[in-house]
Amino acid sequence: MPLKRKDSDETSSKGSSVGGGPKKQRAYNGKNPWTAAEDQKFIEHIDKLVKDKLWAAVKDDPELAVRGANGIRTHWEAMVRKLKK
Repeated sequence: MPLKRKDSDETSSKGSSVGGGPKKQRAYNGKNPWTAAEDQKFIEHIDKLVKDKLWAAVKDDPELAVRGANGIRTHWEAMVRKLKK
């Protein structure tokens, strides 16, 4: 037999919300310029993703697969160094 739903008044009076505890407030950075620290973190995250997943994506491309995994990774690292300057 299906369970009855609680009245919405009962639920709201207890202060509970769907999904558990209170919601986290995230700081909204809006359209402020990126800080050097944010840039560095962003580059580190992208760099990790590229190093971990790039070869799997590139190996199916006949022109780029000829370069090999090490060549692809080395080229990416050179591009990142240029971005940091």
